[in-house]
Amino acid sequence: MGRIDDLNSKSNRCKIIYSIIPSDNFLEALKNTNKIRMAELFTSKKFIGSEKKREKVSEVFFPIMISIIITITYSYYNLSEKALIELRTLLPSTISILIGFSITCLTIIITSDNKSINFLKTEETDGRRITNYSISLYQWLLIMFVHIIIAEIILLIFVFFSSFVIQIWKPLILRDILLMVQVGLLIHIFLVLIRNVGNLYFVFYRDE
Repeated sequence: MGRIDDLNSKSNRCKIIYSIIPSDNFLEALKNTNKIRMAELFTSKKFIGSEKKREKVSEVFFPIMISIIITITYSYYNLSEKALIELRTLLPSTISILIGFSITCLTIIITSDNKSINFLKTEETDGRRITNYSISLYQWLLIMFVHIIIAEIILLIFVFFSSFVIQIWKPLILRDILLMVQVGLLIHIFLVLIRNVGNLYFVFYRDE
């Protein structure tokens, strides 16, 4: 813990993340935490802020639009509650598998020590900045996987929350909102996960 305190004396809010990922490589990748607070580095707001316009459209706004269209369609045919029940049956196990997969990928990135990883640590991203500081490709890859893990956990919790709420409150608008959030998060997770897997593949199998 002394090394962590030396890196950032004001990192009390970040200690949970450090305890989850106690790796020297992880700390090295975040050597600029005195400039970029890790609590800021891994929030969805900063994730969106560091994305490029095309990525925002495909991974943020596109899921929102599709979820709205799906919700309107199901609401028109009065099937929102049935859709929520089906999602409650399918999503918990699916999301749990995705969480395990994402954590495994993150662990591979953190624990690997080869030429590709070392290259990512020294190479800065093309125009990606957080709190006005440039981030390396390695940091960006970590951000992507931590973001997707957080999104998956949020969706899993939200599915259980929704299944509880629809048993108590019956307004149609509430069901529509719950369905829209679940569908939007699910599409966002799959799109970002596809990009993460592609990035991970090219990290280890890129041309020299």
